[in-house]
Amino acid sequence: MAESGNAISEAIDMVKAYAKQEIVDPLKHLSTFFKWGVIGAVLVLFGSILLVLGLLRWLQDVWPAHDWLTYLLAWFGAVGLTGLTALVIFRGGES
Repeated sequence: MAESGNAISEAIDMVKAYAKQEIVDPLKHLSTFFKWGVIGAVLVLFGSILLVLGLLRWLQDVWPAHDWLTYLLAWFGAVGLTGLTALVIFRGGES
């Protein structure tokens, strides 16, 4: 009878160790991965905004009389930059 209690206790300990190895440890790694992903996404967003604003400012210097055209071209630049970013993300970033 004592052996069956010991076997059950060992089985429970083995299940706990397995759960920690297969669930808890990968979740800790995932939180680190997620943290750096969020930081990277914010930096990409900030850089993209600066690029589009720089493009708009440059276009306004080149064509000062065509205000609507500069905003339209800057909008197309933003859409193109978004599409390029999505393409790199969905392709995995590797060629």
